[in-house]
Amino acid sequence: MNLKVAVAGLFFITTFSHGSAGNAQVAPSATQDGFILKVGAGFSDYAGNLNNGQLQGGALWVDFVPPRMPSFLRGFGLEAEARGVTASETAPTQPGALRQATVGGGPTYTYLRYPRVHPYAKFIASFAGQSFNLGSGGEQFETQTAYALGGGIDYRALGNLWVRGDYEYQFWPDSFGTPSWYLDPHGITLGLAWEFRPRRRY
Repeated sequence: MNLKVAVAGLFFITTFSHGSAGNAQVAPSATQDGFILKVGAGFSDYAGNLNNGQLQGGALWVDFVPPRMPSFLRGFGLEAEARGVTASETAPTQPGALRQATVGGGPTYTYLRYPRVHPYAKFIASFAGQSFNLGSGGEQFETQTAYALGGGIDYRALGNLWVRGDYEYQFWPDSFGTPSWYLDPHGITLGLAWEFRPRRRY
């Protein structure tokens, strides 16, 4: 799977969910006032900086929206996420192999007007690590803080099951100890999430 295929999938989800939103009745929902917890997993396909193929791997995330927020804060929440990707055109033992992993979290805003379609935006700060195979020179490894802006759409497919299309642009400053060199991997994640929410009593 490459980035073009993933983008096509995201476009399909966006188009389909937009049509569903147009047909949805706009009414207050339990989602707007209640506790929301979504736990998900997906496949990530990112473009890297080192011309050694797409960065592909898996992602996990947890989204939390607090209950009974004031109206001006409705939709604000938190996300924790973890992601690990490797360069698709090199094996881990080959020169040029790149592996990246991030674990972090940050604030999110989810538009809750429609009960089946939730567009969202996020800012994530992560503890990040990456390794680069230097061939005969061994492997170079470093850790640092990375930042990301992103957003996407969650679509309620069935009951508590949601489909996610997510885009994220990461910024890794001072990579490999070089102040003037930064990495900006960016790409999309397609996946599924399960929502845990207490049943609201009316």
